[in-house]
Amino acid sequence: MVYNLEKTLDDIERKGIEKGIEKGIEKGKVKIAKRLLKMGLSTTQVSEATELETKIVEELKEAILN
Repeated sequence: MVYNLEKTLDDIERKGIEKGIEKGIEKGKVKIAKRLLKMGLSTTQVSEATELETKIVEELKEAILN
Protein backbone atom coordinates (compact mmCIF):
# COMPACT_ATOMS: atom_id res chain seq x y z
CA MET A 1 0.00 0.00 0.00
CA VAL A 2 2.83 2.40 0.86
CA TYR A 3 4.53 1.43 -2.39
CA ASN A 4 1.43 2.41 -4.38
CA LEU A 5 1.28 5.77 -2.60
CA GLU A 6 4.94 6.44 -3.33
CA LYS A 7 4.48 5.46 -6.97
CA THR A 8 1.42 7.72 -7.26
CA LEU A 9 3.32 10.65 -5.71
CA ASP A 10 6.26 10.04 -8.07
CA ASP A 11 3.88 10.01 -11.05
CA ILE A 12 2.26 13.25 -9.91
CA GLU A 13 5.65 14.89 -9.44
CA ARG A 14 6.85 13.73 -12.87
CA LYS A 15 3.69 15.03 -14.54
CA GLY A 16 4.08 18.36 -12.74
CA ILE A 17 7.67 18.70 -13.91
CA GLU A 18 6.68 17.83 -17.49
CA LYS A 19 3.90 20.40 -17.42
CA GLY A 20 6.29 23.03 -16.09
CA ILE A 21 8.77 22.31 -18.85
CA GLU A 22 6.05 22.57 -21.50
CA LYS A 23 4.90 25.88 -20.05
CA GLY A 24 8.47 27.20 -20.12
CA ILE A 25 8.87 26.16 -23.74
CA GLU A 26 5.65 27.99 -24.68
CA LYS A 27 6.84 31.15 -22.91
CA GLY A 28 10.10 30.92 -24.84
CA LYS A 29 8.24 30.58 -28.13
CA VAL A 30 6.14 33.66 -27.33
CA LYS A 31 9.25 35.66 -26.46
CA ILE A 32 10.92 34.68 -29.73
CA ALA A 33 7.72 35.38 -31.68
CA LYS A 34 7.58 38.91 -30.28
CA ARG A 35 11.20 39.49 -31.24
CA LEU A 36 10.64 38.20 -34.77
CA LEU A 37 7.55 40.36 -35.21
CA LYS A 38 9.52 43.42 -34.09
CA MET A 39 12.13 42.52 -36.71
CA GLY A 40 9.43 42.73 -39.34
CA LEU A 41 8.75 39.09 -40.14
CA SER A 42 5.25 38.24 -41.31
CA THR A 43 2.72 36.48 -39.13
CA THR A 44 3.06 33.37 -41.28
CA GLN A 45 6.85 33.35 -41.00
CA VAL A 46 6.74 33.77 -37.24
CA SER A 47 4.11 31.05 -36.91
CA GLU A 48 6.22 28.65 -38.95
CA ALA A 49 9.43 29.52 -37.10
CA THR A 50 7.96 29.19 -33.60
CA GLU A 51 5.32 26.54 -34.30
CA LEU A 52 2.75 28.79 -32.62
CA GLU A 53 -0.76 28.96 -34.04
CA THR A 54 -1.29 31.83 -36.47
CA LYS A 55 -4.06 33.18 -34.26
CA ILE A 56 -1.69 33.49 -31.30
CA VAL A 57 0.93 35.23 -33.43
CA GLU A 58 -1.70 37.65 -34.73
CA GLU A 59 -2.72 38.45 -31.14
CA LEU A 60 0.91 39.07 -30.22
CA LYS A 61 1.34 41.33 -33.23
CA GLU A 62 -1.77 43.27 -32.25
CA ALA A 63 -0.46 43.69 -28.69
CA ILE A 64 2.90 44.95 -29.97
CA LEU A 65 1.26 47.51 -32.25
CA ASN A 66 -0.91 48.90 -29.43
